[in-house]
Amino acid sequence: MHLHCRTFYPGVIFMKIRAAALLCAVGLCGCAAEDTEVTTLPSASQTEAYSYTQETAPVTETAPPEPETYEAAAQPETAEAVPAPDPVQLAEGFGREYLGLPDIGSVYIFRSKGDTAEINGAECCGVSCYDDSGGSLVFICDFYFTTDGTAAYRYYPDTGSYALLPEQPAFSGFDPENRSAEEIFAQAAQLWEAVHGDTAFITEGIQPLETAAGRYYPVADERLDTAEELDTALENYFAGELLEQLLAGSDKVITGEDGRLYCLEHSGGDVGYLGTEYSLVLLTEDRAEFTAVARYEYEAGASAERSCTCIAEKTENGWRFTEFELP
Repeated sequence: MHLHCRTFYPGVIFMKIRAAALLCAVGLCGCAAEDTEVTTLPSASQTEAYSYTQETAPVTETAPPEPETYEAAAQPETAEAVPAPDPVQLAEGFGREYLGLPDIGSVYIFRSKGDTAEINGAECCGVSCYDDSGGSLVFICDFYFTTDGTAAYRYYPDTGSYALLPEQPAFSGFDPENRSAEEIFAQAAQLWEAVHGDTAFITEGIQPLETAAGRYYPVADERLDTAEELDTALENYFAGELLEQLLAGSDKVITGEDGRLYCLEHSGGDVGYLGTEYSLVLLTEDRAEFTAVARYEYEAGASAERSCTCIAEKTENGWRFTEFELP
């Protein structure tokens, strides 16, 4: 029988010892794993793979804050200045008949008065009208026109009133039910004054009629500058004995050879007339009662009032004054 002997090389023995040691280490680690958390670091190859798959959050660049700006306060819009209307152009925009200037043969000239008046809540420009047919300017009357050119008024200085144009047919009568007291007396007072010589007259470029009583000049109001026109107008406003007295006339108004009425020259006196206020105080089916209160101012500064009552009755021809006077 042959005995076989195994030869053990040192290197082999070392490797076996190392393996055994590793097994022991693994066993020990397994026991310790129950109490201690072990963190396993990734290998180099895993680290490299991770670096390629991890998503990178985009980098947002933040712009620097803009400087604060302040807007200027809004300025109110300035309305464009509307040019003032030309009073003469306003007057020329109305026809001759509309303004009550019936004489076709006359040449009428308009000139601005340079003033304004508030009439029925509207601002109106003043214009003076002249007759230039005789070679010299003869004053006729004053008009007032709204600045928008939609209305025209004739001014009556004796009563300080304004009549909306076109007027009713000259002195065609009145009705207290649909006309104001001011409108009624604006014409009734003119007729009264025309009879008693207190009306306006023309002196420029006119040779007066020389008489023992004084100088007579033509009546300025073309609607009442003949006896026929005046008498017709009186019949439309007055009745009874009052009408008879007025038709008889006065020595302050005469008829010239040319058929025109002439008025005795007179002045306004030293008393300042401030105007008259007319009021309708009673109106029945056939009777109307008016009061008139005139105010005056004297040179010393003192003032005074005068009043009177006028009665109108409804006749078969319409309303007529049967009692009338001016304060």
